[in-house]
Amino acid sequence: MKKYLIILTCLVLGLLGFLISGLFYLDKEIQEIKGFLASDQRISEMSRHYQKLLEHFVLLKAKEGVQTGRYDNARMDFDKLLELNPEVKQANYEMALMAFKQNDIESAMVYALAEEKVNEWAIDNLVLLGTLFTLNKDYVKAESYFERVLQSEAFHFEATNNLAEIYRMKNEPSKAVSKLDAYLLANKNDDFMRFKLYMARLSDGEVDGVAERTFNYLNDNPKNGYLHLVAVCLYLLKDDADSASKHLAISKTLVPAARFSMAIKDELLKKLLIGAGLH
Repeated sequence: MKKYLIILTCLVLGLLGFLISGLFYLDKEIQEIKGFLASDQRISEMSRHYQKLLEHFVLLKAKEGVQTGRYDNARMDFDKLLELNPEVKQANYEMALMAFKQNDIESAMVYALAEEKVNEWAIDNLVLLGTLFTLNKDYVKAESYFERVLQSEAFHFEATNNLAEIYRMKNEPSKAVSKLDAYLLANKNDDFMRFKLYMARLSDGEVDGVAERTFNYLNDNPKNGYLHLVAVCLYLLKDDADSASKHLAISKTLVPAARFSMAIKDELLKKLLIGAGLH
């Protein structure tokens, strides 16, 4: 009996030893697998990091091509960037912008819509799409894109200005007045947008009210060039080309060149200037 107990004890101890050594080996294997996976993960992270660096470098190179006017080189770099990552953000927008600057509206539209798929709420791209649809006279779509911009940035200058122009082109000047009024409540010192507001009010038939405000403000602020531009419009509406010409000359000396160029593109002002031979 004693003999059997000794044999049984040996068997149990042997089995325990086997199990312990097996568990030790299994733990070792698990640690090796974990080490391999961690190493593989690090390699994967390094690969992704390198990919991002490469994309960033190619994007910078492409932008440099645009800035220096080497459009063919820039286009090749953007194509290379999209090959690296078809879903990379900003590449299609830059291609759209480049096509827009070259007056290739059709290509600009294709690239801008492609950018929207990977970067739905990119403000600059939404503004560009609104501008492109405006040029195509699709005012409904243009309006929707500018409204999306204003959902993200309630008082975005370009979106507000373009949306007001669309309302006037659709013969809805009161909507333009409402949009510009709201903008000016938050940006009281924006003289350009006040000029646009007065032009919208004139389009809506508020000639007397605009005239009173304009000339009262001019008495207090004779160096406000935008008010002189409104005065140009008011005098031309009265067929007084001489007075309009004087105010136009003054406004040129007071309004920054880039903004003056934007201002005289106003449809009502441009029409009156052309009619008087002053454009």
